[in-house]
Amino acid sequence: MPVPPAVRIDLSGGLIDAGSVASKILSRVSTLVTPEAGTPASEWLDEGSWSTGMSSIMQAISTAIDHYRAFAKLLRASESYVPSLAALCRAFVEVAGRASWLMASTDLNQLEHKAAAMRLQEVRDAGQFGMSARVRAGRLERVERAEVVREAEKALSAAVVSGRKERVPDYSTFARNVMTAAGITTPKDKYSHLSAVTHGSGFIVGGLGSRRPHASPDLTSFAFELPLANAQLYLDVLTRVLNHVMTSFLSLVAGPSERARWTASYTRTSQRLRDSLASV
Repeated sequence: MPVPPAVRIDLSGGLIDAGSVASKILSRVSTLVTPEAGTPASEWLDEGSWSTGMSSIMQAISTAIDHYRAFAKLLRASESYVPSLAALCRAFVEVAGRASWLMASTDLNQLEHKAAAMRLQEVRDAGQFGMSARVRAGRLERVERAEVVREAEKALSAAVVSGRKERVPDYSTFARNVMTAAGITTPKDKYSHLSAVTHGSGFIVGGLGSRRPHASPDLTSFAFELPLANAQLYLDVLTRVLNHVMTSFLSLVAGPSERARWTASYTRTSQRLRDSLASV
């Protein structure tokens, strides 16, 4: 059963509510010079300014929220862009998994070690294309791979913790682990589904639409529609994982007021989504 356009718009509104609140909270926290006093992050940093690891957490969460909000906006479009919705959901859990992995650190030393290891893995992966690019002073410049790798290796050497070796998971592991942490069942199967739809697997994608009349009486045309089961899956993954990541982040860096603000938003969004889906 496809989700009607009016219901998709209402579902989108529920997602936008939580996404906007999450974005505003992250913006407020990131503009602070130091973490809020009395929080674990403040104790880790000895009331100093944000570290590289803390900044890496916020960058990952910001990217995840961007995917989440794009999904919410696309959901309300006049047409059903199902593979694109799956791709955004997949990207969201992959990046949210990066943030969750960093936040699972037991102390600042482990966090900085993880962040440096992740940075080195990133530049090595980018180096497969031979060059890296960055924006400096408003201009795009190319940087030789060797230079970027050297900088990342130096940063990792400075951050390494004696007796520890941080192996950076791949994206599928990030995704599965964060879904598990968020209380989502069968995360491997759900991540596999998101990947299959994203990549246009005919076996999966063929069930995401309907045949419509064609100009020729002997032919039909295929059009995507968002099945109710898919909507339920994607929305469950998005909201549960966002709640897990935001709750973990705010427990680390923020006081009671921001945590209460997020909880109220998540509760409100969850109820609206349940009510909308029940109407289908």
